[in-house]
Amino acid sequence: FTKVFDPTQNDPTVVIEGLEPLLEILHQDISQGDIPVSDADSEPANSASTPSELLNFLQNSNIGMQVSLWQRLREAYESIDYQPMVLCCYFRVIELLLSDLKSPSYSEKSLSERQTVLLKYIRLINDLISKICLSVSSHSDALDCMDDERLQNAMSCLVDLQKMLHASTMLQDEIKIG
Repeated sequence: FTKVFDPTQNDPTVVIEGLEPLLEILHQDISQGDIPVSDADSEPANSASTPSELLNFLQNSNIGMQVSLWQRLREAYESIDYQPMVLCCYFRVIELLLSDLKSPSYSEKSLSERQTVLLKYIRLINDLISKICLSVSSHSDALDCMDDERLQNAMSCLVDLQKMLHASTMLQDEIKIG
């Protein structure tokens, strides 16, 4: 826990080594819908139970915790000026926000809570899309880390975003027209 949540840790290499494997496993589990029992290979032998406990903790945490960890990983990559992984972190946050909007917990919220969360997420996604566009246009190597799976996930999240925005526009038109 301290390796992941230590706010005084300023060494980007340590932050990346601690967060990236954990967040990638968490991302795979969220997208596949399963929880690993243990992943002893990714941690020292004296803490073999920590990964599954930490993953369970993060899977049960609110979305803000996961977004802040992805942002912390992005900041670590920014500090070493590795733009391709910064871009991957932006896409992972967008995927995370969109998956939360599709979750049953979002549907169970009251109308006013859903509206507030939706507007907050759209604003954050808008900021992230702007940063992605700026990064791609100003860094020739921005897409170097986008293997087939990451590219497919990124395009899928952009398509989901487009569908959501299109549906909201259609609803707005339906309300205006009647």
